Amino acid sequence: MGDSARKPLCLMSRRDPNGFFVINIMMYVTPVIYPLAMLDSHPVAKTAMTWLNPIAGVISNARAGLLGHSAFQWDVLAISLIMSAVYLALGLAYFRATERYFADIA
Repeated sequence: MGDSARKPLCLMSRRDPNGFFVINIMMYVTPVIYPLAMLDSHPVAKTAMTWLNPIAGVISNARAGLLGHSAFQWDVLAISLIMSAVYLALGLAYFRATERYFADIA
């Protein structure tokens, strides 16, 4: 059995992502199967879903465009674009700060 199979996720080496668990949870919480409008009765959850997960706005607007059940929401798409840019900037800054610790295996 490999070394990584025995370690908990929080103790993994630098080359393994520390936020892997959070990314998996966010993928399951993304409104792919259910529409974002289902969260209208829970405004805090809807706001968190819209601001924290950029793919939620893209999926809800793709559903609106393809199925025509709701109107296209430009504000949700703008939030998705802004948060994608923020996550890109944070990821790039993190990569540049930790790049020297990566193992260069070629």
